[in-house]
Amino acid sequence: LSSSISEQLPITPVVPDIPLRPSSATPIVSNTNITPEISKHPKPLDTNENKNDLNRENIPPKDTSKFPIPNRETLPIYRPFNRTVPINNTNDQYKKKFDAVTGRKIILDTKNNRYVTDIPEIETSKSSNQITPTINREAKPILTEQTRHQIAYDYRAISDNLQINYRTGLKNLGNSCYMNSIIQSLSFNFILTNYFLKGDFIKDINTKNKFGSGGLVVKEWFKLIYLLWCQQYSYLAPQPFKYIVGTLQHAYLGTQQQDAHEFLVFLLDSLHEDLNQATRPRIEELKSENYKNDRQLAEASKQAFLSHNKSIIIDLFYGLFKSTTICLSCSYHSIRFDAFAIISVPIPPIRQCSLDDCLDLFREFENLTGEERYECSNCKRLSAKKRRLDIWELPKIFIVHFKRFRLQQTQYIKNETLIRYPTSNIDFSRWSQTPSPSRYSLISVVNHYGSMNSGHYTSYCNDGKQWYYCDDHSIRAADIRELAHNVHAYLLFYSSIPPQQLRLPLIPN
Repeated sequence: LSSSISEQLPITPVVPDIPLRPSSATPIVSNTNITPEISKHPKPLDTNENKNDLNRENIPPKDTSKFPIPNRETLPIYRPFNRTVPINNTNDQYKKKFDAVTGRKIILDTKNNRYVTDIPEIETSKSSNQITPTINREAKPILTEQTRHQIAYDYRAISDNLQINYRTGLKNLGNSCYMNSIIQSLSFNFILTNYFLKGDFIKDINTKNKFGSGGLVVKEWFKLIYLLWCQQYSYLAPQPFKYIVGTLQHAYLGTQQQDAHEFLVFLLDSLHEDLNQATRPRIEELKSENYKNDRQLAEASKQAFLSHNKSIIIDLFYGLFKSTTICLSCSYHSIRFDAFAIISVPIPPIRQCSLDDCLDLFREFENLTGEERYECSNCKRLSAKKRRLDIWELPKIFIVHFKRFRLQQTQYIKNETLIRYPTSNIDFSRWSQTPSPSRYSLISVVNHYGSMNSGHYTSYCNDGKQWYYCDDHSIRAADIRELAHNVHAYLLFYSSIPPQQLRLPLIPN
């Protein structure tokens, strides 16, 4: 990279949180199963997060003319993982359909999905298929000294009292622990982190993708990752990053409690769309009867997905589901394959179980009755069915989400079951219909404490040599034995490439 990244990355104005107010924006149409939407139910509330040393600073806004906040009365809302159907039937609205499990976009329409205007143009090119997890120490500087200082100033980075092994914490901005725990967990994915620190992301930015932010999210993510791994700061305030994602999903602008799982889905999708190098041809549904066997249908489905989704996010985080549906009227079997990034598994109603038990329960058939019935393509009846999901192909980064909350009468109850999960040399091929030669290692865990109405998120992260416990601005060393008795695990991040085989993130010169 011959030019300074400061010539291409505008310094994001630091602005205070904007109070969230009701919006009349019409929700986006979703696919038939799980609809992308921020849950209407209460999310974990951080009752202990308004400590004096964590109160949000009154940061004076800078010139925001280049980054106007969209009109929240008309801003389309990206809402992962809940059910909604209505949409404004005007030509100025766009429509989206999402994969039932992951929230990925599979059909997209014309206009009005560029939320932030005046986006700087950056030359883009096709991304490489091979992502090298180490950094070339002879690479030319991609940050000027002035830019480094400006980024640190914007993020209010504090250099006093450096923490263990120079790890950097994230200040709580008011119920933002859901965001902090996800940022830390993803930053310990060294393939992804080194991809940003080397500057490889610059050539892959797609500024013309109307379903992304024009590169604003990935540029701000780079600044955040740089500060986390430059080994100069004790903690920082991720206000600029929160502001950018808040312009895309205004639920994240304020200080309301949110769900870490939903934010992870949103963030992966946002990073992907900013880096998506694929064209978007017309998508036609594949019919299983047109293929001789499951393997041919799976490959055709995968290639159809990759024809309009190509980025490092897809390469690292996406696997393939096989869905089998049986009509209870005519016994007709239908097969389809869908990409997924996160697997949400049920928890057995017992006091203690294992990850194996949850994965076994995930594969059991579920009954589709009542409003879930739909017309059978064979007998043409509106019949009940049973369906099950199997993992066909595992992703390189395997993320497991535990369904800890269930509705009981009129309130949500948290399942406090102790789930024992392995940490290294794990063979998941038992649950995959396509054997994987790789074994997996645990690289991070997101924890949830408390109830749905009052709770807190933290994370355990592994750099290959040491486990750390990240609790907002505070980071301490953690013993791996803590994980064996962790009843608070909410998200698990497994990597097929052990962190011991990767270099720690190296900071650009």
